[in-house]
Amino acid sequence: MDANGRAAGRYGLVLCAILATLVIAAAAESTTLGWVLTVASVSGTLLLSLKASGVSTRAMTVALVAVAVCAVVASFGVVAAPHSFGRAATEAVFSILILVPPIAIIRRLATDRLITFETALGALCVYLMLGFFFSSIFALIGTVDPSPFFAQKGAAGTLDYLYFSYVTLTTVGYGDLTAAGNVGRMLAVTEALMGQLYLVSVVALVVGNIGHVRARAGRVALRPSEDDGSDPPAG
Repeated sequence: MDANGRAAGRYGLVLCAILATLVIAAAAESTTLGWVLTVASVSGTLLLSLKASGVSTRAMTVALVAVAVCAVVASFGVVAAPHSFGRAATEAVFSILILVPPIAIIRRLATDRLITFETALGALCVYLMLGFFFSSIFALIGTVDPSPFFAQKGAAGTLDYLYFSYVTLTTVGYGDLTAAGNVGRMLAVTEALMGQLYLVSVVALVVGNIGHVRARAGRVALRPSEDDGSDPPAG
């Protein structure tokens, strides 16, 4: 167990699961088997993140049932026609599945008083899931809107949305794929701003204070073993 009462290495496993999910989603593209594997991988990552975040047994039980139902519903996307209500509904459910892990991780990290390497790994997990979540939202827009999502090509696949999302999140901006509609453009701007603000604030703050203890009021205190050099208060 680490200093925050969590099994050591848990967020490292979550990070590996997220990376594996991204590889599966990118390699599988839009095939039937690929969609099922992606949904299964996202569901497993969700449950692993909840376990790493120390949720209660009751909450885990509810999550297991909810994930099972959502996974079954999302799997119906393999038989739904493109731009149909069924495909849009499954894309929406899939987006919800992706959104839950970062919320669970953030809630757990907010309660950790000692900032450790595990805290930094958890913050990185949230960052990666942020890009994955926006890629699912872009795919949902592409499903709802019959017109092409990208200005440079017609039908887009899973890899296109993932590529566009992470290029936007990191503000690399190659320009080979750009959103054609106003909704897509504004979401891309939102993702870029969130990505940069998250890196320069949350991740930078966590990494810069590894080993420090946060005061209850939200301030970062010195390690218990450190001496700030000030004189003790007068009796």
